[in-house]
Amino acid sequence: MQVWDGISDARIKFKNENGPLAWILENYNIQHAILKTLDKDKSNVDFLDNTKVREINFDKENKGEQFDLSDWPCVELSNGRKLKARLLVSRNY
Repeated sequence: MQVWDGISDARIKFKNENGPLAWILENYNIQHAILKTLDKDKSNVDFLDNTKVREINFDKENKGEQFDLSDWPCVELSNGRKLKARLLVSRNY
């Protein structure tokens, strides 16, 4: 991986003998891959339309949850629903 400054000629190069150190992907390609994968199996997916995020925080109480999700973000939606997930994907229009 090589990182450089857009103004000067300063640069730094990282070498990893065990394979890639990082990947950079365009947001469009990530969204396209996720939506394509979700389109294959809609039975386990809830699409929420016309819903806004009110708040994102960490709910440390873990009420009634089978697993310890205290370090997962808790998303409170405009419809009152709360979701916890390790990965949150959203699209703004």
